[in-house]
Amino acid sequence: MTRTEILLLQREKVLMNLSENKDNRAKWLAALIDIDDEIEEMRLVQAGHYGRKTGKGFYSYF
Repeated sequence: MTRTEILLLQREKVLMNLSENKDNRAKWLAALIDIDDEIEEMRLVQAGHYGRKTGKGFYSYF
């Protein structure tokens, strides 16, 4: 199983928890954002868009 597949499974679980567990909504939204960010970063790396520092602590992928 690849890292992307694992992240997609985790994403499904987080979405289920988000819909069922209203008390910890912020926690699940943060987890969802983290998963989506990691998936996007992996896609950029695979496409050859490696991040480079542009100053002031920001990274550019283009």
